[in-house]
Amino acid sequence: MELAARTMAATVWDLMRQPEVLAAAKAEHVKRLAGRNYEPLLLPGQKAPLDYRNAPGNQ
Repeated sequence: MELAARTMAATVWDLMRQPEVLAAAKAEHVKRLAGRNYEPLLLPGQKAPLDYRNAPGNQ
């Protein structure tokens, strides 16, 4: 977990120090989306299933 945290921190550091890399990543993200919209899996007003570790009926 520490390695993952260090890797993410180093990535952020690189992106902040090299704005052209950040701009290229943003452009690639927009290109990969290809006009698709994000559709959340939860319906509007639906609560997130925060008790997912409990089997149904054992709450």
